[in-house]
Amino acid sequence: MKNIKLYTFWRDGKLECCCPPQNKCNKDHNCELIKFAYDEYQGVNDCMKSRKYKRNKHGAIVETG
Repeated sequence: MKNIKLYTFWRDGKLECCCPPQNKCNKDHNCELIKFAYDEYQGVNDCMKSRKYKRNKHGAIVETG
């Protein structure tokens, strides 16, 4: 699990800008600091329940049934 911090700028409900704190972005346009946890393996157990897999044309493993 990774803890991530990002500065975000929203206009009319749409994300206009998103950058990490170490970025030299123009942060004087009222950016909001958002902190969240990211689990890159979330849902992997559900994905691997299937018994049939094959590789697609790009080499990635995909579920077939």
